[in-house]
Amino acid sequence: MNSRIWIILGVGIGSYAAYRFYKNNSRKEVKEPTESKIKPEIADYLCMQDVIGYFKGLKLKKGEDKPFIAQGEEMKKGLDLADKKYDGLEIICLGRLNGKSDEIMNFQALACKEVGKDIKEILGSDKLVVLN
Repeated sequence: MNSRIWIILGVGIGSYAAYRFYKNNSRKEVKEPTESKIKPEIADYLCMQDVIGYFKGLKLKKGEDKPFIAQGEEMKKGLDLADKKYDGLEIICLGRLNGKSDEIMNFQALACKEVGKDIKEILGSDKLVVLN
């Protein structure tokens, strides 16, 4: 009699576990990855002081974070430039790259009417420059 109780109890627990497994795993929907594009902010003039202020606000960790500045052409995939208001403006992107995971942690795109000479000198002919 004692073994029958254990068998019934085991079958009951097994059935309940199978039911919970089915219920938890059968209703999950597979979500397609969504890529949201970033609309650049419009600025009249971008100077090096603005760039330094942006990076100071991020409180970068030395040796771990890699700040970067890039021309818009380098980041075009991730930007929403469909609006005509961006025509004729120079796109500059600022961001922080996590050195351990190689992920972009912070990112800001600016559509500038004018970019400072010092920023143009830093970028030169490069599309992306990692700052130290």
